[in-house]
Amino acid sequence: MLLAAGKRTNLADLEPIPENFLVRNFLPQLQVLERADLFVTHGGMNSVHEGLWYGVPLIAIPQQLEQAVVATQVERTGAGVALATRPPYGEVTAPELRAAVEKVLADRATHQAASKRLGDSLRAAGGAARAADLILEFTASE
Repeated sequence: MLLAAGKRTNLADLEPIPENFLVRNFLPQLQVLERADLFVTHGGMNSVHEGLWYGVPLIAIPQQLEQAVVATQVERTGAGVALATRPPYGEVTAPELRAAVEKVLADRATHQAASKRLGDSLRAAGGAARAADLILEFTASE
């Protein structure tokens, strides 16, 4: 298990860290997603798109309303599971998270297929490069 705790987190505050966890303030998310079996995310659009791009099943735990909408869509499309999609956002117990992980991993092939299908549609649409081109085209026409 890998955990990117954020640059402001004092890792000593998280101790004791289980032996099967690698906890760092920063991890190279895209490189990790190339190999990941599952991605637990806050459900931000960028992170969700990155997970889908690599066909990784998701567990989305939103921290705010916008992320809750994205998390709900993740679950609706079959690409993963959404937790805590109503206030108070982000409040998930260890047993709830464990159950979600077990659920996704038990049916990983189905969630992975849905995630891959959505990732394929992102690539077919041209990805970030195409989006940037469209924005530039739009602003040039103003």
